[in-house]
Amino acid sequence: MTFLLSGLWHGADWTFIVWGGAHGAGRVFEELVLPKSREFKNKALKAVRGVLVFLFCSFTWIFFAAGSLGDSFYIIGHMFDGIGAPLGYVRSGLAALGFDLRSLVVLALAVGLLIVFDAFSVKRDVIGGISKGKLGVRWAVYILFVVFVIVCIPAARGTEFIYFRF
Repeated sequence: MTFLLSGLWHGADWTFIVWGGAHGAGRVFEELVLPKSREFKNKALKAVRGVLVFLFCSFTWIFFAAGSLGDSFYIIGHMFDGIGAPLGYVRSGLAALGFDLRSLVVLALAVGLLIVFDAFSVKRDVIGGISKGKLGVRWAVYILFVVFVIVCIPAARGTEFIYFRF
């Protein structure tokens, strides 16, 4: 019920209700059928579970972003058209989303920085370390962050933050 209400909160449209209902059904399935993540002793199984949850959530976003249920089903029915030529499939998909080489480089850089940050955060408090560092080091990090944001914003131009519609 919570996920259905979450769907309604986003909009009184069947696409949002299906989105919320799918998340609710997925959560029920996860709770009743799948073993808990902490019960997995094998790291590979934990990783597979994480990938499957990501794919499921990504799939349900089709309903959230589509204009109607008909559009959602059209997208689902045609999402693998052309996959026989994987490079062209990826290229045309990225072009349809408005990605160019510059935005892909910025995206790869952002993901790389997040991976590095996460790796360092496992063993130490990175933010605390920066705030306790020497003045020059702190300001170098701040300036790099601001420059990175300034570069990222134009690269993402043309894409709207989804909650601006609400």
